[in-house]
Amino acid sequence: MSRKSKIDAVKKIKIVEQYLNGELSQKGAAKICGVNKRSVQDWIRIYKTEGPEG
Repeated sequence: MSRKSKIDAVKKIKIVEQYLNGELSQKGAAKICGVNKRSVQDWIRIYKTEGPEG
């Protein structure tokens, strides 16, 4: 059974955009959201390939 995300899409987009603008590190973003750095890396990859709608 897969786990359901507890971080809503709007928050993920905001975090990714802050990272891309140099306002947050991946580690800092992960700490704010209470997830591991790999999750943040996945969000960034999806955002870059599919855009904010992804």
